Amino acid sequence: MAFFDKVGETISSKSKDVIKKAKDLAEISSLNGQINSQEEVINKTYSEIGQTYFEIHKDLTDDIYATQCDIIKIALEKIQHLKQDINSIKNAQICPNCGAEIATEVVFCSVCGIKIVAQTPEVIKVPVVVTKACPQCGATISDDSAFCTSCGEKLS
Repeated sequence: MAFFDKVGETISSKSKDVIKKAKDLAEISSLNGQINSQEEVINKTYSEIGQTYFEIHKDLTDDIYATQCDIIKIALEKIQHLKQDINSIKNAQICPNCGAEIATEVVFCSVCGIKIVAQTPEVIKVPVVVTKACPQCGATISDDSAFCTSCGEKLS
């Protein structure tokens, strides 16, 4: 009987060790997750500091980071050109008032209603699918428009 008692005690002792190790691993995992969250906060804040510094110092030629600021300015210009290329392919433009993406041939923004000054971009025109008529002028407009793209009428 003593043999079985000793085996029982050993099994009980080892299972308690396994349970403790599992709890320790879970706690370590939780703490590592909290560390990662704090590191993300730090990295985001570093990025915000850098962006603020860039905005303040981007035009200074004698700044210690003038070269890096120039690299960022060149990259931002390239991004702007690439976005224009995308809009050309999509036959779209960005509303100067609200920033909404709108078709290039519209006269008024369908989101904010501002009159769009005609631009002369080199675009391949693709027909816009429309599903309703403006009650004011009868122009066909997209279903989700808040304003008529021809006369600027606010739609209900």
